[in-house]
Amino acid sequence: MRKFLVVLDDSRECLNAMRFAALRAAHTGGGVTILSVIPPEEFQHWIGV
Repeated sequence: MRKFLVVLDDSRECLNAMRFAALRAAHTGGGVTILSVIPPEEFQHWIGV
């Protein structure tokens, strides 16, 4: 089984990459893995937990 990794960001190319990976995964019987990186400043409220 093939797995396609798609990195999410706010670009137009990201949408094309996601569409391409989904079509390829459907065609080959594979899956799609999505990676999104959260900048540290957006994650500060969990430090005290």
